[in-house]
Amino acid sequence: MKYFFQIADIKFVIITNFVVKWHPIIIKFLVDNDKDFNYSYHIYTCDELPNLYGQLMYEAANQKIYKNGNLESRVYFLPLYHYPMMIYQELDDIHRNIYVLNDYVENICRPKSFSIFNALSAEKMFIKYDSFILHSSFIIYNNYAILFTAPSGTGKSTQAYLWAKYKDAKIINEDRTLIKKEKNVWYGYGIPISGSSNICMNERAPIKAVIYLSQYEENIIKKLSISVAIKRLISETTINFWNTDFLNHVISLIEDFSCSIPIYHLSCKKDEDSVNTLFKILEENI
Repeated sequence: MKYFFQIADIKFVIITNFVVKWHPIIIKFLVDNDKDFNYSYHIYTCDELPNLYGQLMYEAANQKIYKNGNLESRVYFLPLYHYPMMIYQELDDIHRNIYVLNDYVENICRPKSFSIFNALSAEKMFIKYDSFILHSSFIIYNNYAILFTAPSGTGKSTQAYLWAKYKDAKIINEDRTLIKKEKNVWYGYGIPISGSSNICMNERAPIKAVIYLSQYEENIIKKLSISVAIKRLISETTINFWNTDFLNHVISLIEDFSCSIPIYHLSCKKDEDSVNTLFKILEENI
């Protein structure tokens, strides 16, 4: 089976020897057969995962990453399990293999933390086409994107819901945004990684502002300097820190983005006034 997908202008094919029952969120990014794809992923099911060779570059509770020349391989572990469940392996610049244990196959289309789109190492695919993933809630208001970013649990989703309630904004994604520059305009794109909310739209909009959030007993907003804005965005961007080329590329994109798009720090409560405080600044200054 061949499944063709498109996110922004990036096209890729996933090839399997079994029928995948894709989650409704993921189906939104399926496209008609397209031979002009940028990447190819072949998924193999197996009773035992192949051995990996190379230099261990990174290790965490949920994955190990190896490097062999310019190519990477990744072993994915499920929480509470003590053995690997899935392997991602680069064959060249375009083709990748993914090996999945048979008892895990039913879970590969989940849109959450261990979805197939994380197994694709999608951030590597996007960075090659000058785009990066920001941990953020993405809304569209008056045809422009507003992105709320901050560490988990700060209130990104809450602010998105408040804007939907009081300003009739449209929530595109509560967890991730793909950011890409096209014809000198920075756009936010919905991607099929949505966190726990399952809210995900395959839509794009030019970015009006990024709001870095923190909780406070008052609603106070200030524009961040470019240097501080870059630090805040780096902290919430999906980055392969072990890969020097990736790191330098994404920092260059973030620097360009921060010079073009206003980044604000909103210390706020979870109330209507926080919406009005931000709305006033955006209307006055942008």
